[in-house]
Amino acid sequence: MHLNTRTTTQLLEGLRDPANQAAWGPFDERYRPILEGIGRRLGLDAAGAADAAQESMTAFFEAYRAGRYTRERGRLRSWLMGIARRKIADQRARTRVGDGGGRMDDLPDDDELSALWSTQRRAAILRSALAELRSESGLHPRTIDAFERLALGTKSAAEIAAELGMTRQDVYMARHRVTERVRPVIDRLEALYDAEE
Repeated sequence: MHLNTRTTTQLLEGLRDPANQAAWGPFDERYRPILEGIGRRLGLDAAGAADAAQESMTAFFEAYRAGRYTRERGRLRSWLMGIARRKIADQRARTRVGDGGGRMDDLPDDDELSALWSTQRRAAILRSALAELRSESGLHPRTIDAFERLALGTKSAAEIAAELGMTRQDVYMARHRVTERVRPVIDRLEALYDAEE
């Protein structure tokens, strides 16, 4: 995945034009992974999270085209999170996840949901930045894989080395090489979100 480099403002302007079907794809590519990640963190399985994200994006798209969102009414992120909260609650009710199913009051408050959004946004940006490096940097795929696994923090350098047929020193060198290359990509991608959120 390579995030479109148009600003969110440019994407939103494109969504206003019913004939501009090409605007939907980049906007969806940018925000759907965040919404899916939030759904999974709130107890939905992968399919349920994907459904809730799809319903959220569709509801956003329809409401935006109907003129119900403007910058003066608040941040895009807050508005999209509000839609997602309702869709996740609906999905939880359908799948009976957690005590009380889909009650809104058993979902996180605004501050917790905002923190979840930030965490999922960082993860989406990292995935996109690494995908970009894989396709454009000339770094060996194993080097990027070692960095990614180390960055996720679920395994030790020794475990990663064994899985990838590397030494622990190679894993640490991979982290160093990829960090130098990925930081500017992450900064650029974060600026895309920051411009509107």
